[in-house]
Amino acid sequence: MPKWLDSARLDYNFSDQTQMFARFNYWHEDQQGSAVSAANTSWGWLDQHYTAITPSGVVNLTHIFSPTLVLQTVASYFQFSEAGPPLSNADLVARERQTVGFTIPQLFPQVNPYNLVPAATFGVSDSANPSYAGRFPLQGVENMWNLSSSLTRIAGSHTVKMGIYPEHWLAMKGKNASAFAGSMNFTQDSSNPIDTGYAYSNALLGSLDQYTESSNRYPMYEYNTTVEWFVQDTWKVNHKLTVDAGLRWGWGTPWHGPVYEEAAFVPFTFNPQQVVKLIQPTLVNGKRAGLDPFTGAILPATTIGAIAPESANPINGIVVRSKDPSYPEGMRKTGGIKTAPRLGFAWDPFGKGKTVIRTGGGVFYNFHEVDNYGYGYEYNTPPLQYNPIIYYTNINELQSAQGYNFPGNVDGFDVNRPVQKTYNFSFGVQQDLGFGTVADVAYVGALGRHLLEGENLNSTPLGTNWLPSSLDATNGNKVLPSQFLRPYLGFGNITYYLYAGNTHYHSLQAAVRRRYKRNLTYGVIWTWSKVMDYSDTDTSSSTTNVSSLINPAVWNYGPASYDHTHIFRVYWNYNLPKATALVNNKIVAAMFNHWQISGIYTAQSGAPLGVSYSYSPSQDITGSTDSGRPIVVGNAVLPKSQRSINEAFNTAAFIPPSPAMCETGNPPFICWGNAGKVAFRGPGINNWDTSLFKNMPFQEGRLNAQLRVEAYNVFNHTQFTSVNTSATFNPATGAQTAGTFGQYTAAANPRQLQLALRLMF
Repeated sequence: MPKWLDSARLDYNFSDQTQMFARFNYWHEDQQGSAVSAANTSWGWLDQHYTAITPSGVVNLTHIFSPTLVLQTVASYFQFSEAGPPLSNADLVARERQTVGFTIPQLFPQVNPYNLVPAATFGVSDSANPSYAGRFPLQGVENMWNLSSSLTRIAGSHTVKMGIYPEHWLAMKGKNASAFAGSMNFTQDSSNPIDTGYAYSNALLGSLDQYTESSNRYPMYEYNTTVEWFVQDTWKVNHKLTVDAGLRWGWGTPWHGPVYEEAAFVPFTFNPQQVVKLIQPTLVNGKRAGLDPFTGAILPATTIGAIAPESANPINGIVVRSKDPSYPEGMRKTGGIKTAPRLGFAWDPFGKGKTVIRTGGGVFYNFHEVDNYGYGYEYNTPPLQYNPIIYYTNINELQSAQGYNFPGNVDGFDVNRPVQKTYNFSFGVQQDLGFGTVADVAYVGALGRHLLEGENLNSTPLGTNWLPSSLDATNGNKVLPSQFLRPYLGFGNITYYLYAGNTHYHSLQAAVRRRYKRNLTYGVIWTWSKVMDYSDTDTSSSTTNVSSLINPAVWNYGPASYDHTHIFRVYWNYNLPKATALVNNKIVAAMFNHWQISGIYTAQSGAPLGVSYSYSPSQDITGSTDSGRPIVVGNAVLPKSQRSINEAFNTAAFIPPSPAMCETGNPPFICWGNAGKVAFRGPGINNWDTSLFKNMPFQEGRLNAQLRVEAYNVFNHTQFTSVNTSATFNPATGAQTAGTFGQYTAAANPRQLQLALRLMF
């Protein structure tokens, strides 16, 4: 994939008091293939040509009013544009419905202008699962402007600084719909009356477990504005003690659209008196059909589970800003102005400049959140976009369901936005060891509060599927589709984003650094840390079922997926002695002078990993829409001497919960499983990167060249990066049947060499 970067810089002095410099960068990236950024699955169903272009610029203006008063202003602009030009006409034609003989019409053909065949999933290990990027053909641009202006005044022992930092971020993305071509699910499902018992035979016969299709594709157009301002004072109390104190204020909007095309589920607006009714299953002359609960009309079986058209409020609980413009932009409030204090001390206890004790802390707010959380979700909610889920039908009968709205998955937002914040604090000691070397030992901690996380409000409680009222007499007393059993009728999963997450980070950080002296600089850094959280990402979703069974702190709280207990690094840079010290002539100088060698060695602990499971053929273990975890019967951690490429952990330490465990009166958590968030740690890193540079000065320093030879993973050491942690069990025997369970499944790059010639002028 070709990549290139252009850069230019301009310096200009208006006077002795006013200086300016400007810099411009231009980054271009071109990717082609099936596994490119923001494109399609690596299976290769639909190749893409992806380009990313990033121009950016900055202008810095400094004005010196006096030796004690300086004004500095920095204005910058950043743009990120991406494009995924569609395939050639021949490639598109090859994937059109009429070309492959897929003649089933779409429910909403206007959202699929290329008339592509539907995506498909099979629920089978290593299956094809052809799919599309929701934004195909991908297009998008993001623009960010910010301004930073600060005024510094020195008054005696005080250095006072105050400033302001406004920022505006605009994102304009192409039309988005995860199922614009339709999505067929052929997974084996014992509740499906037309299930054949195997996913691929379901596909051959057109027996669908689920089918979903997006009704609309809105462009994602969102922006975010923040303003922060501060005042701080660096006070040199005496030659031993310096105090830094400051206050920072901030205000920011959530990501939101410039128009009222935003919608979200808001629980307190859900009216139990306006709950929708669904088309019920019935038997007519021994044949399964749908029954309109309002009119008694007999309808095709494919309409079973749809929202009855006569329901008074089919979007009960959803707030649409076009109808209620008083509701906050972005479906949540700004959170108001936040105050973030900072305080720090630097103390030289002996007054000799050899020892320094530092401590400090502060509060930091994140007004931006995550951009992908902001833009897009509001547009995927009814009535702006429907993503109906049709259960248990044949692809030939899909058209009979057209005109009916089926419950689909929606998103909701906590309207009260306290703004995510972090408390940072540290205490450390620095000691000059002589020989240009400094040792630094510090405790560093951080506490995250009001962090964003998702929660599914519409899970069916544990055991719901086993209740007599949950069985479908027209389908051999198999379980009704889940939309009949959910707490909020008329919806599938309701992912509700709220500010309830916490994180805890504690670390011991030690370093020995030698500043550049006698042609050598080096450093040794070791971090011993632990980071715990409930949710690793802003959009991770948990279930409300947990709180009724197990303490959520036990179920969800644990080491974060990015936690690495030990991180050890050594870096060095050495300018080799000049050969002309031994033989002084121009040829020797040109060939053997100005050589430089550098490198980085990294040793790092592996990241925490959890284990999941499934049955094949599928089994209903929890009796709900949520899946559980396996039961732990041993220690998952293998001694190093027993680990191999085929067994990274003890796979025998896990067994699946079984229906018998629940039916014989065991506590509910046995059905749910007792495995924690983390079962073992994945592979670590042991890597060497080195480089050799030859510097070539020309024209008395005005023009310089540098020949670079860089080697990554120079010893070609295998660095495993992932492990298969998904077990599959046979329901009849309990045997684990996933062939790659417990195996290393991927590795980092082998040795890579890179040659470069750099010109500097």
